Amino acid sequence: MPTNVTLLLGAGASVPAGIPHVRRFYQDFRDHLFRQFGGSHELVLSLQGIEEAWEKERGTKLSDIERLYEILTFLNDISTPRSIPLRLPDPFPPRSRAIELLEWELKKYVQQRCLSVRARDLDYLRPISHFLRLSRPLAIISLNYDSCLEIVMEKAGVPWTDGGPPDAAEFFASQLDFPESTDVHLIKLHGSATWYHTKLELEPGWMRRVRGLGQVGVSRKFGAARTFTHEAMMIYPTLNKALTNGPFPALTLTAQKALAESKLCLAIGYSFADVHVRRLVLEALSLNPELKLILVNPNPREILETLYRDAGSTLHDRIGVASARSKEFGLVQRALDQDWLLRRSEEWLAGTPIVLPFASSRGKIGGPRTRLSSPSRWRLRHPIEGGVAGLTRGEEVLYLVLRTRQEICELNTRTGTLRTLATGFQNLRGLAFDPTDRVLYAVSNKYHSWFRRAPWRRGGIGQLWAIDVGTGLKHPITRIHWIRTGIGLAKNRMRGGQEAFWKQLSGGLRWPTSVIVEEPGRSLLFTEAKAVRRMDLRTGTLSTPIEIPLPFNVVGLSMETPGVLLVADAGVHPNGFGRLMRAILREQRVEFLEGGWRGIGSIAYLPSRRLELLSQVGLWPRGRAFSLDLDAPTNPPQFSWEGLNQPSQFSVSRDEDEVLISTGDGIVDLQLR
Repeated sequence: MPTNVTLLLGAGASVPAGIPHVRRFYQDFRDHLFRQFGGSHELVLSLQGIEEAWEKERGTKLSDIERLYEILTFLNDISTPRSIPLRLPDPFPPRSRAIELLEWELKKYVQQRCLSVRARDLDYLRPISHFLRLSRPLAIISLNYDSCLEIVMEKAGVPWTDGGPPDAAEFFASQLDFPESTDVHLIKLHGSATWYHTKLELEPGWMRRVRGLGQVGVSRKFGAARTFTHEAMMIYPTLNKALTNGPFPALTLTAQKALAESKLCLAIGYSFADVHVRRLVLEALSLNPELKLILVNPNPREILETLYRDAGSTLHDRIGVASARSKEFGLVQRALDQDWLLRRSEEWLAGTPIVLPFASSRGKIGGPRTRLSSPSRWRLRHPIEGGVAGLTRGEEVLYLVLRTRQEICELNTRTGTLRTLATGFQNLRGLAFDPTDRVLYAVSNKYHSWFRRAPWRRGGIGQLWAIDVGTGLKHPITRIHWIRTGIGLAKNRMRGGQEAFWKQLSGGLRWPTSVIVEEPGRSLLFTEAKAVRRMDLRTGTLSTPIEIPLPFNVVGLSMETPGVLLVADAGVHPNGFGRLMRAILREQRVEFLEGGWRGIGSIAYLPSRRLELLSQVGLWPRGRAFSLDLDAPTNPPQFSWEGLNQPSQFSVSRDEDEVLISTGDGIVDLQLR
């Protein structure tokens, strides 16, 4: 049977068994020292000295058990220069008897916690053995020191190997053997609390595996593990998990081989904090085009941000999450319960698309799948606390929406001063500046608490606003008439659900997101749900410039030429693969240009370059902006700005030499070269 699936288990896979995560592990060890020795003991004082030095040097508190072990290892290793690889400064305590005892106490505590696992607490891991239906042998890459998997496999009667002999005989660390006849290959890349050096001083390189509590034929006092000293235990801190020493070259090669032959790698409870493991998996993804990485984690955002940063855009569509609808299935117990993850793996292997938390230009709707170009450069021009939600260009100033405070402000780009123009808005979505009347137009939408239980509760009731940039006075162009709306609903006896409500709503707008000036001083265009609407500024009347109803909500609007609009919609729910269309008002016709993007936020047009700019905002963990050649829309993007934090609205200068975009970090300059 081929090796279709490889499991990658991190600390989160052992937490339900009572073995804490690295940060909780650190706090438990710290509490253990205080209880056992008291606050004035030299071990406790040494630990406090390390914590103070770490915080002084790095600016953060020390809270990781592996990081502490790493520091102690290098402080106690006289053969390692102080500057490599930690570059520990003078404030760190020098090597001393107390530091040596602190490392000894730490390894002793790790051994006790990792080998005290009870078999009855591991029932949630038993479904792992069911993955033998998909792969035999089943490769499990474990980053944990404990013996949870060994206990589970022996209790289930599944033959397993960690590369050592089946008995407790000594073997040479570099001569590990993973026979194909063994059902489970347990690859413990970070060492194990059941591995010990033997003949350490006479013949370095020899090791022995012993059994821990809960394994077959072992007493409740750690069995043979208690006969070995803690100093000889083979567990390794983060930066000292040396891939060139002991068993690690053989383990790394075995892991590489497993990933090279797999179609699916399930990362269960792992944060990808270790650089060498992250590099191992990403290299496997780049070398094995059939391999997909699935994260089983309740909070995958930070992990995805790290992976996307290191992987490059070409691998984004092969990194997915176990479930996008419920974080519960990111929990180890829920994912394994009743073989949910196994069934999902069978579907993925059969060709079901994985859940992609990050949007790429590889769409399913409207046209060929396009490849991303290499990322273009951008820089944060004006950092603004809380971020910017909307942006437009005035006369030598920028008008913007403060994301958190929902205020419209004026930013002087020369002096960097920020002046508040208008306040009291809810969920501002777009801005447009009319230089003729020196008026700023804005659209907003909000959820009304009155309708939380109503069928239309998901809809955003919006308004169109006008703000005088000279005085800062604001007034609503559209007003919601609640009495008329209530009378209409009463006559209809509240029947018809959401669509009936919007039909009866008087004066309000439905999900307005974008506004542009069509003719300065004369008319505006803005989006409203599945339509484009026109506001005559002289008469105050609303009309629909194009009568053809669009199938999905419009989210972006720009003008190619007078009478020709470029329109972006949100796409099919729930996948949200949006599209870009050309709306020719005189002919009442809509042309499809290109599509397949998730989370489109806004668009802008560059006439001289014939480029349309699009932003993608509803993504994990970061959004992006990219360009589309209107003369060849199926070609790969000429520009692609990756890693933007919630990009929203573009602002293009008249000569098109400067393109800005509002983001969650402030105003970003997108470089067109």
